[in-house]
Amino acid sequence: NITGIKSRVIIEVARKFASANAPIALAGRGKGTFPGSLYEFMSVHALNALKGRVNNKGGTLITDDVPLAPWADVVYDSVANNGLTKERIDRAGTLRYPFTRTLIHKFAEVINGSHSSPVDTLLLCSANPAYTMPDNQSFIKAVKKIPFIVSFSPFMDESSMMADLILPDHSHLEKMVDIVRPTGIQYPLYALSRPVVKPLYRTRHTGDVIISLAKRIGGSIASSFQWANFEEAIKERVSGLYDAGENKVSWEDVKKNGYWYTPRHFFGKRSDIFKTASKKFEFFSTKIELAIKTYSKGLRPGKPSGLEGKSFDDALLNLGISAKGDEVYMPHYEEIKSGGDKNEYPLLLLPIEFINLATGWIGNPPFLNKTLFDYQLTKDDLFVEVNPKTASRYGLTEGAKAILKSPKGELSVRIHHFDGAMPDVIFIPFGLGHTAYDRYLKGKGVNPNEIIDPIEDPLSGQPVWWNTRVKLIKI
Repeated sequence: NITGIKSRVIIEVARKFASANAPIALAGRGKGTFPGSLYEFMSVHALNALKGRVNNKGGTLITDDVPLAPWADVVYDSVANNGLTKERIDRAGTLRYPFTRTLIHKFAEVINGSHSSPVDTLLLCSANPAYTMPDNQSFIKAVKKIPFIVSFSPFMDESSMMADLILPDHSHLEKMVDIVRPTGIQYPLYALSRPVVKPLYRTRHTGDVIISLAKRIGGSIASSFQWANFEEAIKERVSGLYDAGENKVSWEDVKKNGYWYTPRHFFGKRSDIFKTASKKFEFFSTKIELAIKTYSKGLRPGKPSGLEGKSFDDALLNLGISAKGDEVYMPHYEEIKSGGDKNEYPLLLLPIEFINLATGWIGNPPFLNKTLFDYQLTKDDLFVEVNPKTASRYGLTEGAKAILKSPKGELSVRIHHFDGAMPDVIFIPFGLGHTAYDRYLKGKGVNPNEIIDPIEDPLSGQPVWWNTRVKLIKI
């Protein structure tokens, strides 16, 4: 009932996994850059633990940190100290969302729910949330309430179009950027991307702009940005690679070669891998147990949570957790309910990623659009993939035009019959539908984020982008 796959197939796959010599279970969707479900990741990783595939060859590896020198201590003034006493606007890291570093959709939610914006200045760097955020229309609405917006983007993207001031950064070929532990590398690696051409326009490195602004402000802020420029800041961090002892390199070495790494990896059992009391993999998460019990205490009388007098079960309900007992703290399945009415919106929307479509803050290179097939993009029309049986039920032939509608909005699309699509599930690609940039990107296809209804993942609070209810309307 959960997967739509026959039980005998699930059992067969489980037995093959259990008997395989070197299996590996991978969690996540697409390219792995979008947030997933906390309990789902725990469940998948538990399979690796059951087969002894954690920190073994061919399994999941836990790499050491890159030994960079720590940043100098920040000098706090009265304004900073006052700000640190307040809760983050998006509530990330609070009792309600203890394991989450950032929740940008909550940022928009708080601003939209306020009479006036609690944020007076917004700086956007290497980000285009007006395009990339699930339910991006909520972010656009929130941004309109913020008095002053600065974009450092080198592109005229959707977020820059809303900015009061644009201070364009260099492009990636024109500036120095450091890369720490890139995804997929099985050992600690530090890389330095160096400029290969001089800036074509009057752009400036964002790091240099921030340091210059700090010095102009003066006082404790200037003291916290003690470097002359961004390169000096990076140089100070790289000094840790020399001080670490093993595989010593100087700043000159890194600048010349462009990287530092330790190619060795210590496989097998290590006492420093698992941050648990037993120093072993534990299926029962004491961190989740502590976080939920602490949160439930915060709901009781004497705590200014607004939910005083509630029970532990009420806390679980508020966290979106349906499990009971020890299961709460262990890998398990949690149903993520959709916001739309199933009767009105009988289909599910599943955004997908193509290898030849950029889905991040930088738009797709125009020449890559030429690699898309005619059944994916024809002129300005985007195709969604629909199971032929589902399409037949709605009278939608190959190439037919339709309206794809959710509780958040609607998009004009065309239909492509695809047997690989699960019945009653609509596949739609990320990466198109820009409303900014140039004539090669603007207006090409549609952006799924406009109609995604981001329900929160239990406990983590991350927006669920793969479970929006939709319907198809034939044109």
